[in-house]
Amino acid sequence: MLFALLLLSQPSQAVGQDVEFWLDGGATNALPPANVDTAAALYGILGGRLLLSYPVGGTEATARFGQGAGGTTAAWLVGEAHTWMAHRFGRTLGRLELGGQALDFTDPFQYRVYAGSVQPALSGRLGSFGYVLQGTARLGHWQSNAPDTTGTRPGMFTSATIDGPMHILGGTAQLGRSMGPLWVRLEGTGLRAVNGALDGTYVSGTARVTTDIGPVSTIADVTLQHSPAENETGYGLTLAWSPTRSALLQLYAGQTVTDPVYGTQGNFAATLAVSWRVGHRAAAARFGVVDYGAWTDAGREVHFRIRAPHARRVALVGDFTSWESVPMQRDGDAWTATITLSPGVYHFGFQVDDRWTVPKDAPGIMKDGWGRTNASIVIEAKP
Repeated sequence: MLFALLLLSQPSQAVGQDVEFWLDGGATNALPPANVDTAAALYGILGGRLLLSYPVGGTEATARFGQGAGGTTAAWLVGEAHTWMAHRFGRTLGRLELGGQALDFTDPFQYRVYAGSVQPALSGRLGSFGYVLQGTARLGHWQSNAPDTTGTRPGMFTSATIDGPMHILGGTAQLGRSMGPLWVRLEGTGLRAVNGALDGTYVSGTARVTTDIGPVSTIADVTLQHSPAENETGYGLTLAWSPTRSALLQLYAGQTVTDPVYGTQGNFAATLAVSWRVGHRAAAARFGVVDYGAWTDAGREVHFRIRAPHARRVALVGDFTSWESVPMQRDGDAWTATITLSPGVYHFGFQVDDRWTVPKDAPGIMKDGWGRTNASIVIEAKP
C-alpha cells in the first residue's frame, strides 16, 4: 500500500510547464509480511496532483483515496503538499523543501498521522559524478484507535485510543553518474525514527540503475537496511511507459523494507498505476537563453540560444567546452547550439563577434573573480 502511494506520487517529467493537473489511478496486489498469517490483499487508489513550477522552485499538492477490493477491508485518505526553492552558491546548488502530510486510515481500524517536514539539500558535481546531500526533519503526531485486547470487558468489542509524537531525523547522501546507456546511483540513508510502531535507528544503502529506451524507462534497485527489528533486503523493478506527454503507465513489482515513517513491515507487492494530465497551462512564450531537453545515454540535452540579429558569428563558451569556442547556428534573429551534459553545475557565456556577452535574462549570472560575468546552470541527477 505504501509503495503504491509513493509510486503514484512521482512527478511528471514534462519540461517548461507552469501549471499541471494530473489524475492518478492504480491497483496494488500485496502479499503480507513473512511473519503474518493472512491472505494477499488487493487495493485500488484514485487521486489527483496539482503541480506549479516557477524559475527558482515549485509546488506540488496531492490528494488520494484508497479502498480495498476483492473482500479486502481497508480504506484510507492521504494528502500532501510540498514547496521548494533553490539557490546557487558558486558550483553548488542549494535547495530547501517544506512539506506537510496528513494520513487518515479508517478501516479496519483508525490510524491518523499529521506531520510537517523540512529537507535542506546541496547538490553539485565531483568530476564525472553528480552528488546530493540531503537532511530530513519530520515532526508530527500519530493517533490510533486499535482493538482493546486487555480482556477487561469480555464478550464486548471495544477499542483503545493511543497516540504519540512522530520524529524522523537524519540524512541521505547520493552519488550517481552516467555509464553508457545507464544512469547508476548509490544512496546511503541514516534516520532516527519515533513512529509509535517501531522506534529506533534505520540505516540503509540502495543501488539503483535507470535506463531509457525511447518512451520506456526501466528502474531496478536493491536495498539493504538495518532496522530496529532486523536486517532486511529489498528489491524492485519499475517499467514506465509515456506514450505522450499527457499519459504515463507504470508497472512495479518488488519487496519493500520496513518503513521508518510508519513503522510498517516490508512486503512483496505488484502495482499498476496510470496517470493522465487533464489540465495544463503554460506561461506565455518568451525568448529563453537555456531550455532543457530529453535525457540521452550520455546525459541531458541542453539548448542554448542568444538573440544577435546583426552578428556575423556567435560561439558558445563554457567550462563544459574547456572554455573553447563552439560555433552556434543562426536561426532567424537568434543563434542556437545544443550540448549534452551529465549532472553537475556549469558556467558559460557567449562570444558575439569576439565580444564576451551574457544576456541579462541568462540563468545564474555571477562574477567569475577575474573581472568577467558568467551565466550558470545546474543539471540535477536523473530522476
